[in-house]
Amino acid sequence: MSAAVAAVAAPPQPDRNPTGAPTAAQVATLYVGNLPPNATEATLYEHFKEFGTVISIFVCRHNITRHSLGYAYVNFQSHDDAAKAKKERNLEPLDANDPDRLLTIMWSERDPAKRRNPVGNVFIKGLAPTITQKELYEALRDSIGALSSVKLALDEEGKSKCYGYAQFENPDHAKKCIEELNGAEIEGSTVTISEFIPRAQRQTQFTNVYVKNIPANWDQERFVEECNKFGKVNSLHFLTKKEEGDDSKDVTLGWAMANFETQEQAKAAVEGLPKVEVGEGLPKMWAGPSKKKEARARELKNRAAHSAKTNVYVKNLPLSMDDEKLKEMFAKYGTITSAKVARDAKGGAKGFGFVNFASAEEATKAITSMNDTRLEGHPNALFVGVFQPKAEREQVLARQKPQQQLMGQMLNMPMSTNMGNRGMPNQAYPGMFSPQAMMLMWQQMQMQMLANQQAQQQQQVNRRVAQGTGGNYAVQGRRNQRQPQQPQQQQAQQQQVQQQQKAAAQPQQFAAALAQASEAEKKRMLGEKLYPLINSTYPQAAGKITGMLLEMETSELLELLDNKPALQARMNEAYSVLQKAQTGSGN
Repeated sequence: MSAAVAAVAAPPQPDRNPTGAPTAAQVATLYVGNLPPNATEATLYEHFKEFGTVISIFVCRHNITRHSLGYAYVNFQSHDDAAKAKKERNLEPLDANDPDRLLTIMWSERDPAKRRNPVGNVFIKGLAPTITQKELYEALRDSIGALSSVKLALDEEGKSKCYGYAQFENPDHAKKCIEELNGAEIEGSTVTISEFIPRAQRQTQFTNVYVKNIPANWDQERFVEECNKFGKVNSLHFLTKKEEGDDSKDVTLGWAMANFETQEQAKAAVEGLPKVEVGEGLPKMWAGPSKKKEARARELKNRAAHSAKTNVYVKNLPLSMDDEKLKEMFAKYGTITSAKVARDAKGGAKGFGFVNFASAEEATKAITSMNDTRLEGHPNALFVGVFQPKAEREQVLARQKPQQQLMGQMLNMPMSTNMGNRGMPNQAYPGMFSPQAMMLMWQQMQMQMLANQQAQQQQQVNRRVAQGTGGNYAVQGRRNQRQPQQPQQQQAQQQQVQQQQKAAAQPQQFAAALAQASEAEKKRMLGEKLYPLINSTYPQAAGKITGMLLEMETSELLELLDNKPALQARMNEAYSVLQKAQTGSGN
């Protein structure tokens, strides 16, 4: 490799002229994207050296792992050399062994605002499934003018989704492309070309409406009749199935999608369709913007993450409780987005429900205020806690089951008795455990649990370091050498522990802090709450009783912390088990 090529950062790029391209007098830097993982500065130098003097090449890498990020900057001495390299090497493979990976080459733009500016971008749909990225690039370049980049949307198998994007160097060329090529044929397929709209703006603009809860006695004509009250329907997707017992008749599946001419008409349908009378006892129709599968999955994921902090589980409700009464009972603690009493198949209440608040602070306030309260005329106190999804509860129970089984086996084992007063040595029958051996096994099990928790915490730290988001490293020099900063890391961990302890000490913040903690941290935080209470009654056995109670579910432990008589009963029960194990009584 020539000494002229050095792994240094790309020099500052001068501003562009009004056409979007650098002037000939300016030093040109090219952005080279879609690089193979093994691409190096030497590889790129060999690829571009024939076009002129290369001042520097810089392959961008991860600060910690030093893996390539898939793009690089190539700085030429002459703009003409850079322009020639861009023309000849754009959408060409870097590695002959990987012909499907084509380089994306465009002028480097150091201003982030200009990189994110959608001016000059167009959206193209209706492309032929067999068209390649290079063929699309050449078709647009020959018909309109110079392009910065072209991108085809591909699925997981690398097949075209029949749409793509193009960015022109001159915004006027983008307008010309829309005017001249919209509705034209490219490689035998009629395409639709429009101005590119960023995703944030697309989410507020729609003409497709999704409708569900359509009455079973409605047919397509009746549904279209209702939709036409809000605007003209361009197209409709109305799902039906054959009626049971009568194959000649179709009935709706309960949902459909309608496309309106304008966004105003679509918005009117979203607001108006839920108000249409569908019949007594039938649920109202629901209407909203139609979304792609990826957008729906992303929205559900965000909603689930938010609900984990704002959703409250309420148990021991009277069987006469309904949704409105439940909402009214918790309304004074904040804005309620939904309140639901769980019911069986026959419509009867199951005795528990859920309340979702607008914020985590309001949910925490409701938990601390309503937990362990009694409703007039109802014998059982309410349990109000943080909602746990079914999958999370099953994981907790799966981790606790082996430990509970082991503890049950230990308590059911026959114990040896001291026969020394008859002149016989202290020994046990075969298959028996002495009380001392049982207590030793219990202590070893607790130590193993602690070791597992520490190992899980260390694995989380290692993963954050491997991903470049954790760990404390100082980057020095051009080679980005890493030097571990152990004192700072320990100090950060100590500060985190102190913050968690401070949060746990405040009753109003304890539930919120517990909901955000990992399973290992939850056990530690609950243990810190339980130990002082147990130590005041059973100081000699406080550690063992705390470990036994920590085998319970988190929701039950929270209920015990708020119910002192119930906690005292559990403590007495655990202490009795320990006494039996030590004295051998009950055999």
